[in-house]
Amino acid sequence: MGVSLAYPISTAGQIVGNALLAAALLGDWHRISSWILGLIAIIMVTAGAIFTSAKSKADKKNNRERPESFIHGLIALLVSTIGFMLYFIFPNLMVRTGFISSSIHNANHGVDYMTAVVGPQAIGQVIGGFLIVIFIYKQIQTMFDKPTWKNIVTGLVWGAGNLFMFISAANPNIGQATATTLSQMGVIVGTFGGIYILGEKKTSDQMIKIIIGSILVVVGGILISNVNRF
Repeated sequence: MGVSLAYPISTAGQIVGNALLAAALLGDWHRISSWILGLIAIIMVTAGAIFTSAKSKADKKNNRERPESFIHGLIALLVSTIGFMLYFIFPNLMVRTGFISSSIHNANHGVDYMTAVVGPQAIGQVIGGFLIVIFIYKQIQTMFDKPTWKNIVTGLVWGAGNLFMFISAANPNIGQATATTLSQMGVIVGTFGGIYILGEKKTSDQMIKIIIGSILVVVGGILISNVNRF
């Protein structure tokens, strides 16, 4: 699939899923107008994902089927998207259900709680990562190779971004839906970085669709993050 295809599909799924969960379970969308604009934005984001994943004209003309690995990639994206949706929503959902008290959550405008959860989440991610590599992929030896451990740098960069996303989500003037949506705007870097930096090949007609799709995802994401302002 490559970065330029997998990332926008994943981003679109996360934007739609997180927005709907935050709106339905956390009450981020307060008015009917918010729901109308939000659903319009979700349609835009979904259309954008469809555009970025479209086949080239040559593949359509030759009736060329996607390889089996492409389907496997879509299944992996579906699982990861669901995981990210639950990952982002759970800290505030535990407060909503009374599992975490409001006094703990609201201390220092929510920043203390939302930044404190990063540590326990990181422990769970490390344990989960080891279990997946050992028991599902059975790549114990590869896990301890030097190139693998160099990706700790990638994890540190993601961790920093994740921390600031949670700080943003704690701000009552921003909210979960806005924070998680704007955090996905790196889709532009991921999509075009995969093409121009990693050298992933696209036809001219695919590039047009990717540009249109990326614009739809970004505009839809910005609209979702501002539904309560209208």
